Amino acid sequence: MKNFFICCFFIFQINNLFGQEKFPKYYIQSGDTIGVIYTIEQAQKIYNKSVMLDLMKGLRHGCDSLVKKYFVIVNQYEQKQLVDKSLIEQYEKSIKEKDLTLLTIENKVTNLESDLKKCDEQGSIKDGKIKNDLLIIDELKKQRKWLLGGTVGFGALSLFLLGAVLVN
Repeated sequence: MKNFFICCFFIFQINNLFGQEKFPKYYIQSGDTIGVIYTIEQAQKIYNKSVMLDLMKGLRHGCDSLVKKYFVIVNQYEQKQLVDKSLIEQYEKSIKEKDLTLLTIENKVTNLESDLKKCDEQGSIKDGKIKNDLLIIDELKKQRKWLLGGTVGFGALSLFLLGAVLVN
């Protein structure tokens, strides 16, 4: 029985040594190293460390600082709630932006409708002016015909009277 347990232990250890891959490891394709493979836990640790480094750089936290700065570290559940809260705030912000966009579009539509009405009014005024100008042109043509006819008639009458006076 003791040998059985020892044998099982060795099989388990051999399986752990050869069965699982060690991470991180290089991602090699066609002889070129194009990346590094990490486990999810390792990637999360690296990401968390980079985020903390960015926070430290952003705060410019130094040992000679007189201002007290507090760091709050939360577990995954609190972090999940904070992420959900920020997502909700982003969603509400996007809704407000969309509402403002709709209001501006509605204002543009009402402005365009009023511009269209003004253009129609100006078009009708222009049509009225054109009709009036055409009536004036017709009237002037008639006056020109009467004036030309009157002038020719007056000239003929004058010549007739002059001829009659000269003949007598």
